[in-house]
Amino acid sequence: MTRLLGIIIWLTALILAIFVALPQAYNAGFLEWTDMFTWTRKLIPFLLIGGGLSLLATIGLFIVKRPGAALMGILIGVLAFVPVYSLKKMKEVSQMVPMIHDITTDTQDPPQFIALAGKRAKASNPDEYDREQTAQQLKAYPDLKTFVSDKPMDEVFTASVEALEAMGIAIVDADRQGGQIEGTATTKWFRFKDDVIIRLRQNEQGVAVDMRSKSRVGKSDLGTNAKRIRRFMQLLEAKLED
Repeated sequence: MTRLLGIIIWLTALILAIFVALPQAYNAGFLEWTDMFTWTRKLIPFLLIGGGLSLLATIGLFIVKRPGAALMGILIGVLAFVPVYSLKKMKEVSQMVPMIHDITTDTQDPPQFIALAGKRAKASNPDEYDREQTAQQLKAYPDLKTFVSDKPMDEVFTASVEALEAMGIAIVDADRQGGQIEGTATTKWFRFKDDVIIRLRQNEQGVAVDMRSKSRVGKSDLGTNAKRIRRFMQLLEAKLED
């Protein structure tokens, strides 16, 4: 009996370990992102069943006075429900945001990839701006607009680089003379790559700063790109006010 309960817990731990390893396999190039999601969906029922059985198994283990194994069962059981809950929240978010993945503060003349163009060669979402998404963006994120600063161009450029670095975005190219910064952000769980461009232009009002953030794969970004642009603009404004 005790052995059976232990097997249930360890099988659940194995399923959980495979689930956690899927994003790493994708990031290492062993899986396509579509395959990763397919396996993720397939493992969810097993995590639910395994997590429930692991928690039930702890009752039997406490009865036979195996507190150490019982505590392990509680830990594995609870952990098994964490990714299930996270995916449920992601699904809820996907229903609240438009199914778009290319967001910019300038929908009429969006910044264009230069340094990152070659690195995006295998991306399922092309470099070109998808104008079919414009109407959805303007409706969902009307607050995303060009930021204008009265500070000198060099100061705004430096602050932009610092803001991106503060956000954990890896800078790929910082062309001070051309007024463009490009970098790549990596999402926390699935390790998806989103590419960003900061474009600075001098005009009569000051230095106009535009940003574009685009996911390499997937139809929906779950609102991540819009949040990233908002965060950047907030950090940039704060750094320029210091």
